[in-house]
Amino acid sequence: MKKFGCALAGFIATIAMVFLSCKKDIGPFATKPTSNTVTVMASNNTTTIPYIADADVILAAVQSHNYRIIVVNPVITTYEYGTAQFASATGNFTTLLNADSVWVDTTKLNIPSNFSYISNFGPMYPYSTYTLNFTNPITWKIQGLNSIPSGTYVNTATVDPIYLGNPDGVTHTNNLTLPENWTNYTPSYPRTATKPAALSTYTVNVGHPNKTDSVNFTAALSTYVADSSYNVTPLFFFNLKHFVTGADTVFIVLSDGQGFNYVRKALPTDSLANFSPNDFNGYPSFNLSTYTVQLNLVKYQSQVVSGKKYYLLKIGSYIRYMQIS
Repeated sequence: MKKFGCALAGFIATIAMVFLSCKKDIGPFATKPTSNTVTVMASNNTTTIPYIADADVILAAVQSHNYRIIVVNPVITTYEYGTAQFASATGNFTTLLNADSVWVDTTKLNIPSNFSYISNFGPMYPYSTYTLNFTNPITWKIQGLNSIPSGTYVNTATVDPIYLGNPDGVTHTNNLTLPENWTNYTPSYPRTATKPAALSTYTVNVGHPNKTDSVNFTAALSTYVADSSYNVTPLFFFNLKHFVTGADTVFIVLSDGQGFNYVRKALPTDSLANFSPNDFNGYPSFNLSTYTVQLNLVKYQSQVVSGKKYYLLKIGSYIRYMQIS
């Protein structure tokens, strides 16, 4: 399995319309998006694309499942889009190259100023054809420019990465699964656990502590034990094994888009991904109004083209927006 790191992609797409519905689409990529019932104004983020250290090109087909509460109503949207990135040097996706034109299936991707290609990028989508409704296989066509050759590349993976909310048909008491159940998935920071000095140091008569000294020592020790226990006690978790299907790697991204960005890589065969206060030691505070939780399931293929490594990804992304709008 390839060694993945993760970096936040250099683009945020603003979606001007989402749809209020009690039905969600958690099926394969070839299924249709959530149907329209009630139109509301909102903004969805694009999925965090994984950083791949040995990649020169990333071509990603994304199915994104978004969940938020607007006033008191759940708003669930599912849509599909394509994105392409051409690294200026192997693994360097901070600076991207211009590849002229790129298509996914029959849809031409648009070109933001930073060259993070994305389908129907702009302030007005998805008024037209934002959701692509991918079919298998997924075909990419690159016009090519300068060092980037033209070519057609096919993602032949027939298995799609999806997250199953209730895979075995059994109700689990600890089954925190799809985004609507991620209600308290926010960081808490570790306490400073100060181990008390030896009991004998609590008195000037070294070696002969009195009752008051013993009480103070016991209180300090109790606080130390409580703080140490708090720091390693899980705050929240994700079920993975048996819940993830069709993925090679799982990325969990907690981010506010303003400086707080925590990324965890896991295997789909891991039973759980637990998060405790110690995991957030040294991280900055977060802004709840923009804070999101992403569970991104990645299925990848790769091929070498003119000495460059191209990764063709399928990503099933599940995003919870924590702030009630």
